Amino acid sequence: VNPGLANHMVNIMMSCGMYNGAGKWMIDVGIPAKSAVSGLLLCVVPGVCGIGIFSPRLDEHGNSTRGILVAESASKALKLHVLKNSLGGSTELKDHNSFDSLQSMQMLDSQQKAKAIVEAKMNMK
Repeated sequence: VNPGLANHMVNIMMSCGMYNGAGKWMIDVGIPAKSAVSGLLLCVVPGVCGIGIFSPRLDEHGNSTRGILVAESASKALKLHVLKNSLGGSTELKDHNSFDSLQSMQMLDSQQKAKAIVEAKMNMK
């Protein structure tokens, strides 16, 4: 994808990807995302990773209720909030280079992926 187009897509995801829940989503979770009424939730942490979550039970805005909980937990645990560089509001920049090893994660199962993300996050400290 063209970098300029990707930038536009991420900005749109931040502003309206979670329908009428987009504002609260960016405050609570802080990861650009697009929700679908099928229960799919696609999250993008620019320069770091993409996260796909599927759970069909929807909230009043048409977003996956369990998907929101999973994404919020991952965002907090892994400090992925794009508007807060780390918990506590530090202005320290993320070192995205430490996530280079995650490019081969497509072949891993979800438990292995979660472990790899946590390990990569720990290497950033």
